[in-house]
Amino acid sequence: MSAYKQNFRLIGTVGLIALIGLIATVVVGTLAYNFMRLSHLESALSDATHQATLDLKTQQQALEKAVGQLAEMGAQQQEIQSTLSRITSHKEDNWLLAEALYLSRLAVERLQTTQEVKTAILQLTAADERLRQVADPRLMPVRKILVDKIAALKIVNAPDFEGVWLQLGAISERSHQLQAYTSYADKKHLSQDNIGQDAGWKAGLKQTWFEIKNLVKIRSPEENASMVAFAGKIGADLSEAGLKRGLRLLIEQSRWALIQREGWLYQGSLDNAQKWISAYFVQEATAKQLGAELADLKNTPIELSVPDITPTVIAIEAFMQARQQDK
Repeated sequence: MSAYKQNFRLIGTVGLIALIGLIATVVVGTLAYNFMRLSHLESALSDATHQATLDLKTQQQALEKAVGQLAEMGAQQQEIQSTLSRITSHKEDNWLLAEALYLSRLAVERLQTTQEVKTAILQLTAADERLRQVADPRLMPVRKILVDKIAALKIVNAPDFEGVWLQLGAISERSHQLQAYTSYADKKHLSQDNIGQDAGWKAGLKQTWFEIKNLVKIRSPEENASMVAFAGKIGADLSEAGLKRGLRLLIEQSRWALIQREGWLYQGSLDNAQKWISAYFVQEATAKQLGAELADLKNTPIELSVPDITPTVIAIEAFMQARQQDK
């Protein structure tokens, strides 16, 4: 019995030990499994961390590269804008220089053809303003030439040509108020001596008639015949209307001479107009007033001595050529 109990205890002890060993084996296996899993996770985490670091570094490098490219593009864009600005500014300067040259040429032509001093001054002043807008220090000698020529023009005592033109037109309009002598109105022919044999301008009058007649408005064949008669082809119309038309023709001739700055023809036409009024019209208030006005206008000098302003054109052209060669 006692042996049985001992065997039973022995068997229980062995079983317990086996159970404990099994449990220990399970625990150790579990721990080993968890350790292996943890190691694997640590390795995976390490790999992921390393990869993330690499990715981050790659992205940082890409970002730095993109920032560098953006900076380079910004510099290129700034350079392009600077180039465009220079090109635009250069084109604007070219336009301003071309305008200044054109205005100077107009001033030269106006002064040479019509002696319009005021207009030439305005054109040269506008040309100088264009040069000022270019803002190039090298233009100072050119601008000095323009300023000197403008100053020279300002001291020219130029008459008011437009005012003289308008005054002559007003006299022509008022000529219808004149009253012709009855004795002259009845005549059929007019001797050339009646308008002064000593008028040396008659040869010029005949030569310029075909140009002058284009300035006269022909209202009828009768008017045309009257005007042609006065120009040296003596006709038969010595009516009051014909005499007035002849006077207006003389005034129109003086206006044409004013435009052309032909002093001898201008004074001769006005002198003849005075004699025409004195010879053929009653010397009442209107006739005397018109005669006095014609005498006053006859003393207006229409041929001026003006300075040569062509150096302004030469200076601007020389500057533009030098600027073109400097490109």
